[in-house]
Amino acid sequence: FGSLGTGDGQFGNIYNMATDATGFLYVVDTDNKRVQKFNTIRGFLLSFDYDSVLGSPSAISCSHSGDVFMAHNKFSGYGVKCSITQYNSSGTLQNSWTVSYTDTTVYIEDIAFDSQDNLHVGGSDAGIKIFKKDGTFIKQWGVKGTGPGQILELSKFAFGPNDDLYIAGCETNNICRISKFTRTN
Repeated sequence: FGSLGTGDGQFGNIYNMATDATGFLYVVDTDNKRVQKFNTIRGFLLSFDYDSVLGSPSAISCSHSGDVFMAHNKFSGYGVKCSITQYNSSGTLQNSWTVSYTDTTVYIEDIAFDSQDNLHVGGSDAGIKIFKKDGTFIKQWGVKGTGPGQILELSKFAFGPNDDLYIAGCETNNICRISKFTRTN
């Protein structure tokens, strides 16, 4: 479904998408600087604009309570400014916060929620920062490497049963599963 354009149900450039617990689909359209929401029969429901001043969206994920979270990276000559925005299911902005990295060249690769509804933010430094839904920082784990709890490279990730974390790109053309910081390839 969908076609090229700027109208409802049309896209300029589909960058990413996510589903919520009830099956609604949220599609990030970077050319039109918006997110569109669809029901399970591919019917358009609504769209909302995101703040492009925050930079390009790099990821989208839905919390278990139905809020929509987007990660943004704004690249400049001074490094990268990373942020998270939170919208309710109707597209109203609820919250936003900055994700800080010591290395100003690090950017957000992906975001995902665990079973406790904590937001995991994966950076290009192979580290994962964990936040509560309100933006409160919980902890960080993971560093570049190949040992337990280490990640060689992080591009996309998702949680499976029992909060097993599946990471694409943890090694060249490989998917790793991390379960309680025990890695299997």
